[in-house]
Formats: sequence, structure tokens, C-alpha cells
Amino acid sequence: MPTPFVPQDAPPAPALPRLPVRAIIHLVMESPIQPSVSLAMASVVDIGSFITASPGICGGRPRIAGTGVSVRRIVGWYKLGWSPEEIARRIGHISLAQVHAALTYYHASQHEMEAEIAAEEAEADRLEREHCGSQAQT
Repeated sequence: MPTPFVPQDAPPAPALPRLPVRAIIHLVMESPIQPSVSLAMASVVDIGSFITASPGICGGRPRIAGTGVSVRRIVGWYKLGWSPEEIARRIGHISLAQVHAALTYYHASQHEMEAEIAAEEAEADRLEREHCGSQAQT
């Protein structure tokens, strides 16, 4: 294992106790917060499977698979200051893992998504001006 870079004038970091794997498993199993999956049955999940896009749902935009909740909706709530935990709790039918997958998707393609949002907002502003202008003339 490579040694991390430490500046010459930095004080030494305190040593952390090394627990044997058996002790860690015991701590987890005796915790009042029980894992939702047993350690023996844990499996690897492809987080890419959490996000999908279909032409007839959410206008073809990326969404959480199996739901009508778009990545942009999750991002909107996140930008309003909701934590990922709060989003999952308030929505109820999506998991925290799904929220994190949506935020990961957003951060991986943030430039493109922000450009789409800006273009749609500009179009909405144009339509509003056009609509409000036509009402003022009647």
C-alpha cells in the first residue's frame, strides 16, 4: 500500500486501532442499527441500473428506473437544500441509493444538464412574454 503524502512540517497522525475482521463483524451485528442485508449475502449492485430513459416517460429525460421521478427533479430538490436522506424520506418510494445514483448521474453530466435546463428556461420565458404580450393587446 503506497504511503500517503505528508508535508514535512505536519505533526504525525495519531495511530488508529486495528480491529480484526471478526471484531468488526461482531460490532456490526451487535449494533442497534441492523444492516438490511446480511454480511454473508451482500452483493455488488450496478448503480448504472438505477437510471434509465424512455421516450414516453419524463420526455425521454433520465429518471430513476421503475419510477417517473426524473434526475432533474432530484437535482432540483437537492439545489433547494434537501439532503439526499431527506429526498428519499419525503418521496418515500425511492431509496437513498437511487437518490445518490441520480445525483451521481447529474454530477457526471452536469454541464450538459445545466445547458438543457437553461435552454428550457429561456424558451419558457419567451413563451411567457409572447403569451402575456398577446393578452395585453386584447
